[in-house]
Amino acid sequence: MNKSFDVLYSVYKKIDENAKVAFLAAFAFGFFTHLAIITNKLTNWDDIAVTPSAGGGIYFGRWLMEKVFYVFDKWGSETLNGTLSILLLAISIAVMVEILGLKSKTAIILISSLIVSFPSVLSNLTFVFMSPTFFLSILIAVIAVYCTVQYRYGFLFASIIMIFSMAIYQAYFSLAASLLLMVLMGKIINGEEIKNLWKEGFKYLSMLALSMILYLLSIKITGVELSSYRGMDNLGSAGVMTYVIAIVRAYHRVLQYFVTGQPSYVFGFLSVMMYLCAALVLGAVILSLVYMKKRDVSHCLAFLAIALIFPFAVSLVYVMAPEEEHASTIMTFAYCMVPVLPIYLFEELSDSMTEKSPKLMSVFSVIMCIIMLLTCFAQYRMTNKAYYRTEVALERMTNYYNRLIYRIEQTEGFEYGDKIAIVGDFYPENLPVSTYEMEKSNWDDLEGLSDEEGMFSLTIRNYFIRIHLGIDTLIYHQDELQELSKSELVADMPCYPEDGCVQKIDDVWVLKVAE
Repeated sequence: MNKSFDVLYSVYKKIDENAKVAFLAAFAFGFFTHLAIITNKLTNWDDIAVTPSAGGGIYFGRWLMEKVFYVFDKWGSETLNGTLSILLLAISIAVMVEILGLKSKTAIILISSLIVSFPSVLSNLTFVFMSPTFFLSILIAVIAVYCTVQYRYGFLFASIIMIFSMAIYQAYFSLAASLLLMVLMGKIINGEEIKNLWKEGFKYLSMLALSMILYLLSIKITGVELSSYRGMDNLGSAGVMTYVIAIVRAYHRVLQYFVTGQPSYVFGFLSVMMYLCAALVLGAVILSLVYMKKRDVSHCLAFLAIALIFPFAVSLVYVMAPEEEHASTIMTFAYCMVPVLPIYLFEELSDSMTEKSPKLMSVFSVIMCIIMLLTCFAQYRMTNKAYYRTEVALERMTNYYNRLIYRIEQTEGFEYGDKIAIVGDFYPENLPVSTYEMEKSNWDDLEGLSDEEGMFSLTIRNYFIRIHLGIDTLIYHQDELQELSKSELVADMPCYPEDGCVQKIDDVWVLKVAE
C-alpha cells in the first residue's frame, strides 16, 4: 500500500507521546466517570423546555452558539452528544499537556483524571443537548493559548480564534487566562530571565485584552440588545465600584469553593479532599519559592505576584459578569486549574528538588499522588451519586405523569385525539411525590441537575408530557391554561386523585392536579 495514502497513521505518528497519554487517560476516565449520562437520557428542565433550540444564544452575547449547536444533535442524544463531549474535552486536555510541557506520566494521568471528573463537567453534561457546544468552546480557548505560547506572533491569531470561543460561551476566557499564568509560573521556576518574562507576560496580556476588545466589538456589530440574564448586558459597561466589588468577589468565591464555604455538592469525602488540594497549592507555592532555580528578589516577587493573580484569573467570570453574585457550576469550569496547579508546579520543581532534597522530593511526590488519586475518586463518587439522584427524580416525575394520563384515558367517553389540559400548579405547595429526599439538599448548588422541584414546574410538565409521553393533543399554552383555570367549572372540580378530577369542558378533557 502506498504510505502517502495512510493519512491517519501519519498524523498519529506526529502527535507527541505525552499528548497521546493525556488523551487516552482523559477519554477513558471521562467515559467511565460519566457513563451514566452517556447511556441514559438524564434530562433536565432546559433539555425539555428549550430543545431543540440553542436557548438564549445571541441574546446572551453568544452569536456563534446556535450555528455550532446544529452541528451536533439538537435533540440531545445522550450517547452521541455525551461521547462527543468527552472526546472534545480529552483533546483539550492533550493540548493543555503540550502547553504546560508536562513529561511525567503520573502528572499527565492525574491532571487528565482531575479535569474530566471535575463537577463543572458533570454540570455541562446535564445540559446534554448543549454539552458538545460547551466543550468545543473549551477546545478553541485552549488552542488559542497554545498558539500564544508556542509562536512568536501567535497571539495575534489566538486573539481572533478566542473571539469564537467567547461567542459560543464566554466563561472559558477564565481558563485561557489561568493557563497563561501557569506557563509564566513555570518559566520563573526554571530561571527565565526577567526581561524575557516581561515580554512573554506582555504578549499573553495582549492576547487576552485584544480578544476581549474584539469580542465586545463583535457584540456591537450584531446590534442585538443583550439579555439581563446573569448580568450579560453589563459586560464591559459597569461602573468602577461595581468592578472593584467584582474583583473582591472573585477572590472570595475561589476561597469559598475550596475552603470557607464549599458548595452543597462538595460534601463528606470530597469536602476533605478540597481542603487538602488547597493545602497542596499553598505547599507548592512555598516550595517553588524555596527551590526555584534563581532565588533572587526579582524572581521571587514575580512568582508571588503571579501566584496572587492566579485565583483572580480562575474566577475571572465574576468580572466578566460583574453583577453576578453566584456563578453557575458551568461558569466556574476554570476552578479545575486549582488542583492542577500543584501538580504542574511540582513537576517543574522536580529536577531542582531531587538534586537538593531527594528525600523531601520523594515524600512530597507520594503525598501528592495519594491526595490527587483520592480526589479523583471523590469526584467520581460525587458525580455518579448526582446522576443517580437525578435518575430517581425523573422516574418519580415520569411515573406520576403516566398515572395522570392513564386516569384521563380511563375516563368514560375519552377518545384518542381529544384535546387534553392539565391545570393547576404545585408551586409553592408540596410536590405530589414522595418526600423521601435522598440527600436532595446536597445538590442545591449544582446547576443542571434535575430535582423534583424543578421538574414538576408547570412549564416543564407540559413540555415533558408532549415530548416524552407523546401526547400531541395536550394544551400547553399558558394563556389557554389560565383561561381554563379561571372557569367556575374548573374551580369547582376536586383535585387528582379524587373522583371528578377529570371532566370534559366544551371539547377539552380537563384534569385538575392542584388549586
